[in-house]
Amino acid sequence: MTADPSPPPFPQTLTRPIFLRQCLVPQKPATANPTLLPPNTFYTSMINNGLTAWEALSHFLPCSKAEQKKWPHPVWTFSRFGQSLTTLPTPLQTVHPTIGLLPASTKIFIGGEHEDSYDPDFNIYNDVIIIKPPLTDGSDSEKEIHILTYPHTAFPPTDFHTATQISEKIYIIGNIGYDAGANKSSKAQICVLDLPTLSMQRVDVVSPEPVAKKGSPKGRKAKSPVASPPLFEPVATTDEDPGWISQHNAELTAEGNILVTVQEGRYCTQQGGCEPGQWLYNPACGKWSKVPIVEP
Repeated sequence: MTADPSPPPFPQTLTRPIFLRQCLVPQKPATANPTLLPPNTFYTSMINNGLTAWEALSHFLPCSKAEQKKWPHPVWTFSRFGQSLTTLPTPLQTVHPTIGLLPASTKIFIGGEHEDSYDPDFNIYNDVIIIKPPLTDGSDSEKEIHILTYPHTAFPPTDFHTATQISEKIYIIGNIGYDAGANKSSKAQICVLDLPTLSMQRVDVVSPEPVAKKGSPKGRKAKSPVASPPLFEPVATTDEDPGWISQHNAELTAEGNILVTVQEGRYCTQQGGCEPGQWLYNPACGKWSKVPIVEP
């Protein structure tokens, strides 16, 4: 017996002209919080097939890499590093007229980056991708997919963060981000996704006059393809703070706090103000406290 052939990566209805209209990352930051992207056959196909931007471009424009670089970039992709996944344990009703109920096992993907600054499709995303599970009524239904984006003041391009669900909110802590100077802070980035409204709020405190950090890791110097507005007005206070963290671990404690563990690493040591250790973040009051090191 011969194995069934793999399904094509894109539907036949996704022609080259449609690809050319739909393939790029949104070129303007969102203004509404949240902004639901209109139906996009290319985006949905990329979520289902997991292809990289280069693979998609090669499928529709089979030419040399040199020729492909002449095409506008970045091409949108779901193939990302530093993206978080939260799976809802129970159903949750949203007030969004299009999205409505989020059934149990709904997957919520947040942010992430594709490639690095050497690649023409390098991009750090500030989106929330909702994938509902297929219906269990016996019908041949497809997964329902929604993509939301946000103003950069509420949710900057974010990667290598953690996402911790507490009741009807997801706390998004940390970020590497673009090395754009004014977007860096000596405080840990914290954004909160409110699930009933699907709105995003940034709640960390930043210096009113941020200073560009020196010694940023190589390959992170590209600026966002979409210009960010000025820094937000902080709405919460912090005490002890782990600094501009990323690639850390986070877990929910029995008391309802978030325990953050920062390991020694190049992004920790090269981003000013970040140090290894453990911290507790209290969502109720927005304060950090450092966990004392207990000697053996």
